Amino acid sequence: MDFQIQLVVGAYLVFIGKLKVEKLPYKKAYLLKQPLQYESSKYGNYTIPTNFCTDFASVPNLLQWWIKPQGLHSKPSVLHDYLYSERKFSKFKADFIFLEAMKECGVNYKRYVMFIGVFLFGMFFKKGQKI
Repeated sequence: MDFQIQLVVGAYLVFIGKLKVEKLPYKKAYLLKQPLQYESSKYGNYTIPTNFCTDFASVPNLLQWWIKPQGLHSKPSVLHDYLYSERKFSKFKADFIFLEAMKECGVNYKRYVMFIGVFLFGMFFKKGQKI
């Protein structure tokens, strides 16, 4: 089990579980092979189920030399795809959870670039389908 924890001003942020995926042969997408859990004292707890479909970060081709679709931000990207697909609350809350999760995972200043990208353009993408 991959367990990470960080204390931030009395809050706890945790990803529980390794990110195990299988690439789908017919598109730029991956299936989760085991559940991934995220726990936050600020935003609540979420379990991304097995067989959830993700494309990790939807980075435009023009910027992929600088920000890859996968990296330290992979778990937060899967979480963000899941939160968008569930639509239980606002897009803006999902975007802020994404920012928090990237900080927890050690993503440097690029987390702000990615946050601005999803904040401004995330509404144009239909992501995170369960297959």
